Order: sequence, then C-alpha cells, then structure tokens
Amino acid sequence: MATKVKFFDKSIVIYRELSNVLGLGLLISIFCIGFGSWFLKLMPDEILPRVFGMLFITIGIFVLIGLPKYYGKMKNKSGAIIFKADAKGISEGSPLNSLENTYSWNSIEKIILTSKYIEKGLDSDGTSYSWNLMFIFLNKKINDNIGFIQRSKKQIGISPKGHDFITVQLPKNSLIDIRENLASLSINQIEISVCKRFEFHYGKDIEAITP
Repeated sequence: MATKVKFFDKSIVIYRELSNVLGLGLLISIFCIGFGSWFLKLMPDEILPRVFGMLFITIGIFVLIGLPKYYGKMKNKSGAIIFKADAKGISEGSPLNSLENTYSWNSIEKIILTSKYIEKGLDSDGTSYSWNLMFIFLNKKINDNIGFIQRSKKQIGISPKGHDFITVQLPKNSLIDIRENLASLSINQIEISVCKRFEFHYGKDIEAITP
C-alpha cells in the first residue's frame, strides 16, 4: 500500500489512506475465512486440520468484526499512521495495530533512507527487492536486552553485521524532505542519510550503501 507524509512545525507523520487499510483488512478476513473453510472441507474427519481451519476462520471473523470499530475510531483522522517523529523521538506501528513502539532520539544510532533496498540471504536463499524504505538502527548500549518475543512484536530485524533495526515504508520522491525534517527534529543528534541503494548480504556479512 502506498504511503503519504505530512510535515508540521514540530512533527512528521507518515500514514496510509484509511480506505486502503480497510480494503486490506477485508481481504485478510476473506482469505482467512476462505482458507480455513477449505481446510475443513478438504479433511473434515482429521482433528488437526479441523483445528487449523477453525483457527483461520476465527481470525478472519475477528478481523471482519473489528473493521467497523476501527473505521469509527479513524474516520476523522488523515489516515492510518504508521510513523511519527517529534522532538522527543519516533513512534511506529502497523495500521491495524493500535500498539505503538516508541524510541527516544538517544536510543537511535542512525537512520538510512533508501530509494532501493536489496537483500541477499545465504547462498541458497535468493535475492529480494524493495523500494522507498527507511532503516532505523537502534543504539546497542540502550537496546541491548531485546528478547525473542519483544523482537517479534516490534518487528526488529538483525542486519548482517549484527545491528538491530526497524523499517518504515516511505512515500516516493519524499526522502530528502523527510531526511531534512528528521534532522531538524533530532537537532542533528544522529546520522541521517539518503541513498540510491542499500544492500544487505547475509551470506557475506555485507552492508553496502550506494549514495
């Protein structure tokens, strides 16, 4: 889904259009209910497939029921906020998840905004591509006790050289403006850069930047 950005005097907000988020939620619901029903029909007499199918159906129903409530909560807002930055730091989260993950500026080591991201896994894992991403690297001295569950909830990745990071999808052609506003809000406390290409190669422990 495409993202948009709004700049204010003392903050930045990156968000997704509410209609797109609701559409995605509806598709997820339909998929879960359909997939679960297919499992029940395929193996109706097997216990484990039945449990698996009912689990997907339940998830789909919960998502479907929650969409009207979510719309009522969000209808007077610009959209579903996925990232916000102000003088205190940043907060980020997924559109359908009300839980926000917050980080003060001193808990961030550096930020890289890239037009193109290339990820190469181990030798047999192939290559993946993404566009217009912000990589926020966390300060190890402050974020040194991140457990598996917390890492999963906050979607914190590990770079080839062992650095913890999170990513945010960015609007196209707004990277420089976002970088300048982030630098201003952080009072230039951290390194913030824009590049054409950023690459992770996990098989060779490489983190490469093309300016």
